[in-house]
Amino acid sequence: MKKITFIGDGKTKDFYFSFPYFTKKDIIVELNGAPATGFGLYCVSNGLNADIPFSGGRVCFTKPPKVASVISIYRKLELNRHVDYQPTKPINTMVLNQDMNFMLEALRDTKTELQDFADKYCEITDKESTQDLLKRIDIVMTAIDNVSQEIYDLGDISAVHNNISTIQDDISNIHGSIANLNESIVELNTELESANTNIDGLSSFRNGVLDYVVESQAPNADNNYTWYRKYVSGWVEMGGRFANVSSTGQINLSATMPIKVSPAHMMATPEYVNGMS
Repeated sequence: MKKITFIGDGKTKDFYFSFPYFTKKDIIVELNGAPATGFGLYCVSNGLNADIPFSGGRVCFTKPPKVASVISIYRKLELNRHVDYQPTKPINTMVLNQDMNFMLEALRDTKTELQDFADKYCEITDKESTQDLLKRIDIVMTAIDNVSQEIYDLGDISAVHNNISTIQDDISNIHGSIANLNESIVELNTELESANTNIDGLSSFRNGVLDYVVESQAPNADNNYTWYRKYVSGWVEMGGRFANVSSTGQINLSATMPIKVSPAHMMATPEYVNGMS
């Protein structure tokens, strides 16, 4: 894509550009990212029989854009059929050259946009399918150059017609592939947004829970009807019947729990124990 950007100073009305285009409709003017109004476009001609009609021009605003405003001027070529060649009529070489140059310039813009896309989404466009697409664009551009040479040589006109048709089909297929790639990007962004939403919800739930049970035992005959509940904070609840108490009065607890012991009774660092007396 041919593009130039200016920053407004509140005084300048005229903004010049110098890249080739075919009609005034090919030039897009934007002010701060939106379509601009209140301006005139003055074209610089390449001459009557030029392969590309215009080489640049001037955008003149009625009122100068405000200070720090962004003025963008760029070329956008729409891929439409402009000339219908008839087998029974003679071919105008100037018209044919302009038609070939239009397709070549449009394809160059497409390749630039695709390369910008590849740079922006490099993790996705490193895939082999995208690299193959870039190679196909190079092949089509070479084919256009070959057709242009055939036009200059005025060789087999029927072969020129066949090549033009093949090139147009290739360009249509390339645009279809780019559209499919854009759809894949949209689907991937949607999946990422859903994943982020789920992660945020999980974090909110976790932060909202103050304390909860991480381990427990229900009373039954096998454990002498003792029970306990351990919480993530370290709090322990327990109870039950302790029928077999030793003569020393020691009771074995159902679950380990931290016990603070004064230095006068224990020299080692306090740790989890299985009972106390």
